[in-house]
Amino acid sequence: MRARLVLAILLAAPLANATPRTFPFTYNYETLPEGSAELELYGDITPVKALAASTGAPTFYGATQFQAELEYGLLDRLELGVYFTFVPRPGDSFTQVAAMTEGNGLKQRLRLRLAEAGEWPLDVAFYGEVVENDQEIELEAKVILQRRIGRVRLATNLWAERSSITSPSRTGCSTPPSPRPTK
Repeated sequence: MRARLVLAILLAAPLANATPRTFPFTYNYETLPEGSAELELYGDITPVKALAASTGAPTFYGATQFQAELEYGLLDRLELGVYFTFVPRPGDSFTQVAAMTEGNGLKQRLRLRLAEAGEWPLDVAFYGEVVENDQEIELEAKVILQRRIGRVRLATNLWAERSSITSPSRTGCSTPPSPRPTK
C-alpha cells in the first residue's frame, strides 16, 4: 500500500526544471530570465575530528550544514539570490570542534551579465555578495568569465573578499580543472 502511495505522489508531481550548475565551485555566466525563480537546497555532512567531552579521547562525528537559496530574475541580465544558512552545533558531547565553512545567518547576492552570450569574445558578469551570520560579516566580489566553444564551456571566477574575521582581504581564482561538455 505504501509503495503505491509513493508511486502515485511521484507520478503526480510536476516536472521541475532548474538552471544547470556545470561546475560545483565556479559560477557560470548565465542568469535567470526576468520574473523567474528557483529554489536550491544544499546539505553537507563532513566527518570532523573532535574530543569526546566524557573521556577526552579523539573521535569523529558528522558535522552538518544546510543552505536554502532563493534565486530570482530581477531583469533578464540581473539576478538576486537570498540564502538562509543553518549549521547545527554538536552539543555538549564534543569539545575542540572544528569551525564549519558557514555560520547561522543570511547571504544576499546580485549577478549582472554585461552582454548577451556570445556578443563579446568572453562572456562577462559581475557578482557581489554580502554575508551576515554568527561567525562573520563578509563582502565578496567576483568577475565571472566564460567562453563556449561548441559543447565545451570554459569558465573562471576572479574573486576578492573582505571578512570581519579575516585580515587582510583575500583574493583568488576559481577555475575547474578541465573544460566540461554541456548541452
